[in-house]
Order: sequence, then C-alpha cells, then structure tokens
Amino acid sequence: MDIYSVFRKIVDYTASLLRELYGREDYIEVTGYGVSGDVSRRIDIIAEDYIVDALKSNGLNALVVGEEKGARSIGSSIDYIVLVDPLDGSLNYSIGIPFASVSLPVYKPGSLITQPIYGVVRSVFTNEIYELCNNNIYYNGRVLTRKQSESDLVLSIYTENPQHLQALLEVSRGIGRGLKIRTMGSASLEAIYASIGSISAFIHLTGKLRNSDVAVAIAIAEVFKAGLFTIPLIEEISINRIERIEKIIISQNNNLFKALVEKL
Repeated sequence: MDIYSVFRKIVDYTASLLRELYGREDYIEVTGYGVSGDVSRRIDIIAEDYIVDALKSNGLNALVVGEEKGARSIGSSIDYIVLVDPLDGSLNYSIGIPFASVSLPVYKPGSLITQPIYGVVRSVFTNEIYELCNNNIYYNGRVLTRKQSESDLVLSIYTENPQHLQALLEVSRGIGRGLKIRTMGSASLEAIYASIGSISAFIHLTGKLRNSDVAVAIAIAEVFKAGLFTIPLIEEISINRIERIEKIIISQNNNLFKALVEKL
C-alpha cells in the first residue's frame, strides 16, 4: 500500500464532500464548541468524522488529533499521528466565501511538528494541492521551488491590535516597498503562501491559531529555509493534541522577517 496516496485520496474525498454540501443551511448550524474552544458547526464535525472513518477503513493504526473531538486512537497501535484540520476556513464556508482548505500532516510518534513524513493542504474550491513528501514540496504533483517577489509587500495578518498595522506601515517604509494587507480566512493556505514565497509574509498574533492550522506550512518553511518565528518555541509545539500558537511570523524575505520580528 502506498501510504501517501491513501492520505492524499482521503483529503481529496473530504474536499469533494465539502463542495457537495456547500451552501446547505442545515450543515452550517452551530452545534457547540470543539476541543480548541472554537465554535463547531455541523459541517466541521461531519468532515472530521469522515476523515477518521476513512483512516479506519484503510486499516491504519493511528492517533488522529482533530480540532472538534480531540485525540482519537484507531487500530491496535499508534503507527502514525495524524493532525487534522478538516475545514480550515469554516467561517468563510458558512457565510458563502469560497476560500477554505483541508489540512492533514502525518507524523511518526515522537517527531517534532517540523518533521511530518507526509503533509497535504488542499483548497476546497480550487485545484490547489500542496504536498510535502521526502523533503520535496509539490504543487499539483509537480516539484515546487521557492519564490521571492520583488514587488510590493503582500502581508497576510491576523491581529486584534490596531498598533500592529501601524508597525507594518513603518516596516514597509523602512525597507522601501509598498504595502498591501490581506486577511483571507484560511490560515493553512495563507501560511503556505508565505512559506513558498507567493506572499511576503504570514503573521498571526491573536493567540487563536491552532497547531493543526499551520503544521504543514511550518514544515514547508523549514524545508525552504524561510524565516519562522513562533511562540511557543517551534520545538515545544505539540503534535499529540490541539493547542494554540500565540504568535507566528513566516517570511522568505530575510530583511522583512527580521524587521517584523523586531516590530511585532
């Protein structure tokens, strides 16, 4: 059995299910709160259960760690740890904005968050598929090389502090480049965009980000040697449970990265 293709197919089928149910009012009702403390909608639980059931049906022995129901053991042992975000962009999905993703990194027990044996993030509504396998990064099945734009700074930032926006303006002026700010609503994708250099930086400062949201992007940043700053420290971020990342900054641009870490 090609284990990587199994995980890839499960993510593909999950994205297909999410597209099929998109726009159905009965699937976006709030049903409670997940283990991370965030609102759970019916669609979130359905997608997470779908992935767990698919892993079971493929005979895998794993600890599946999800944002809705926490850690669940399947099989007779723990050969893998699967950190699942079945619908990153749940709010977008629920209000009719077609920008969301499915994220699934796979680890051997005892690994750091930077060391998945395989990882995939798939856009629900487009054909974007980013994979990490054997220390290579793939986009839609083709090996991807790092990028670095020399145009205006395009920064994805999540913050509840308006002073952070002033700090970004000062950073852009300091390095002599224009500034464009984006908040798109699916951290799994946005963090990957920064890790590969499609956007200038991904910044999340609200303390509400989960490890499952950005685990694949963190691993890609390590492979591509992007600047990566986290609180808690990267080696302290768990893969065995859902936990919050208080602060993260990712950028391919060394000067920008240093300035962001200093200012924010």
